[in-house]
Amino acid sequence: MPLRDRKPERKVEETEALLHEDAAHKTTKKSEPVVVNNSSLSELKYACDDAVRDYLNDGRGYQQNHRHTDIKLLLGYLACAVALGDFAYSWKKPLTEFRTISMAAVIIYFVLSVSAGLYAFFFEGDKVYLGRRGKERISVSAQVKDYKPIYYLTIIRETTDGKGAGQRERTLAKPFADWFDVNGRLAHERLELDVASMLE
Repeated sequence: MPLRDRKPERKVEETEALLHEDAAHKTTKKSEPVVVNNSSLSELKYACDDAVRDYLNDGRGYQQNHRHTDIKLLLGYLACAVALGDFAYSWKKPLTEFRTISMAAVIIYFVLSVSAGLYAFFFEGDKVYLGRRGKERISVSAQVKDYKPIYYLTIIRETTDGKGAGQRERTLAKPFADWFDVNGRLAHERLELDVASMLE
């Protein structure tokens, strides 16, 4: 066989190898178990929050809106920039020259840090997911009450226009024992079925 006829075969083999590697990577990521401490309500909640987000993004085709995270990160980065700027300025200046600037930097850092906390409390609240799919917007809130191993989930869907415009709200309250075994392993299928029933 001529040499020029072997090149396409080699390219096909390389392409197939890459596809197999990609499929193996997706399978490993998909089947990676989530195991948490059953006695920690915060770990149980965070595991469920992540599973709900993954399901809405990958299983239902929603596109997540990271607005709350972006705003908190921006405030945090600004606070760090102020602290680093004050440190860099004070590195080469005597105390008498940068005392006023340092006090101003401390105040600004405090204001930015408090602003991030207030934003998370008043605006983000219990929301764990904001997203959009076409003309539909979705907001998901989740909470756990003290000393009660129950996951409270609220899904609000809103259509922006069209004949079916409106808002629909569904709530769910289930014990973590329905989704986690005695070893703290999360059963994704059970959780996803419950979330899917809320989206019907």
